[in-house]
Amino acid sequence: MPGTLIISPHLDDALLSATQVATSGPTTVATVFAGPPPAEVKLTEWDLLTGATSSLDRYHERLAEDERANAVIGSRPVHLAFPEEQFREDQVDAAGCTAELAALIAEADSVWLPTGVGGHPDHVLARKLALAALPDDSRPAVGFYGDFPYIASYGWPTWVTGAPTEEYLDAAAWLSLEFRAVGLPEDGMVREVITLSDSERQLKSETIAEYRSQLPGLRLDPTRINRWGNALDYEVRWTPTPEALAQLIQESRQALLGHA
Repeated sequence: MPGTLIISPHLDDALLSATQVATSGPTTVATVFAGPPPAEVKLTEWDLLTGATSSLDRYHERLAEDERANAVIGSRPVHLAFPEEQFREDQVDAAGCTAELAALIAEADSVWLPTGVGGHPDHVLARKLALAALPDDSRPAVGFYGDFPYIASYGWPTWVTGAPTEEYLDAAAWLSLEFRAVGLPEDGMVREVITLSDSERQLKSETIAEYRSQLPGLRLDPTRINRWGNALDYEVRWTPTPEALAQLIQESRQALLGHA
């Protein structure tokens, strides 16, 4: 049965960022960069920061975390075997990855992609790979979710919370600059702010708690997130205009596959 497909760069991004989407109906969460580290990678800087003693052991731990998080929210996890940026030296097999994504997209009636805000190479690449995989006709509805916690690096913008802009800090201006930096046309996107209900916020808290190996490094563990009172109160998403989406697809195909 057709449903929602959320494209996740890593084993946590989709459910950190788009739990409200994931609970809207039958949902598949496809993690693009869920492949194991190569044998020569013993311990990456990120895994060292988060207290791992082996990147391979931490990889298996994160797979299990993702399975549990999806079970909490009721979504179906799919793990593609492409390695994330911290594990790879060569380019991603763009043709192979877009082929796998195209097969998943063919089963969906809506697809949600990361914006890439924050500039992480894997987030931007996952978005472009999914765009390049979209069909030319009978296309599902396409939207973009705000990559959390990166989207709120300077707090939620005033257009999210309704609060006045802070003196000497304009989160909305920063976010507009980020859209430009990652190649998204903000004027070609219709944004939507989701204010989570108490029950939705509780479900999100329970879901992301399963990613316990990653939360302190992302400053989202209970000790640190409680200092940021409204961190889990909102989610943000954007719907592109048909013209903007067509342009993004063309640019992604040209960049990754060498054709439009």
